[in-house]
Amino acid sequence: MLIALVLVALNLRLAITSAAALLTLLTESGALNSATVVLIPAIPTAVFAVAGVSTARLAGRWGVERTVAVGLAVLSIGLLIRAIPSPWIVVLGTVVATGGLAVVNILLPAVVRAHFGRSIGTVTTVYSTAMSLGAATAAATAVPVAAAVGSPTVGLAAWAVPALIALAVWAVVMPIARPTAPAAPAAEAGARRVRAAYPAGTWLLASFFAIQSLLSYVVMGWLPTIATDAGLSPERAGLLLGITMAVGVPATVLIMPLARGAGRMRVGFAVVGSATTAGVLGLLFA
Repeated sequence: MLIALVLVALNLRLAITSAAALLTLLTESGALNSATVVLIPAIPTAVFAVAGVSTARLAGRWGVERTVAVGLAVLSIGLLIRAIPSPWIVVLGTVVATGGLAVVNILLPAVVRAHFGRSIGTVTTVYSTAMSLGAATAAATAVPVAAAVGSPTVGLAAWAVPALIALAVWAVVMPIARPTAPAAPAAEAGARRVRAAYPAGTWLLASFFAIQSLLSYVVMGWLPTIATDAGLSPERAGLLLGITMAVGVPATVLIMPLARGAGRMRVGFAVVGSATTAGVLGLLFA
């Protein structure tokens, strides 16, 4: 199950960073135009918002593990669709792929709680590290892969291969894995009747995560284009995004211990916020 979880996590940013690294080449080849090129970096955050509303219902009906399998299948289909060099087809494939990606991304913490209840912190660090490594690899190698296959859109679709591998392994592990039980209907009805007040600071915390997610997707979606506009080659711009994502690996390992206790969390939030501010200001002045 841990191997399957890591393989799934490796795919959670591939669709985003590979497309970001190839935006310039996709535009130059005509696979994207001025109307669609701005949609590709924007779609993931919009789809995540929709998935956040609907994923819990799907998981309650199908079970978490089966819903993850469906999400991986949808991700693979969306990535394959992007092989067709037509602007609106590439957009459609991105919507489909990030829809599957969003479902899986939302449910992985539930998988960790269900199957690794005694090692949640360690396993979360492992899959977060895998996620960063996958994002870095796709960003750094998307342009060389596209050059090797002779087409930026086929290069986009090539990232369906690791998604299909993860789906195959997940499908093997899933039947023997301990299933996560959906909430009982009576309990759900009671929860609807008596909704507890949110703890103090809930909306402040939600706002922090919203802004942090926005900044993360701006960097993932636009950094290579910013770099090529500044004079870097597409290959080096993709490598720059890969380095940015790779920094997340040691950062995750260092920051996770700060998740134990409210006082430490405040320090962690301050560190993350300060680092993000310094990085954006660095790009501005550069």
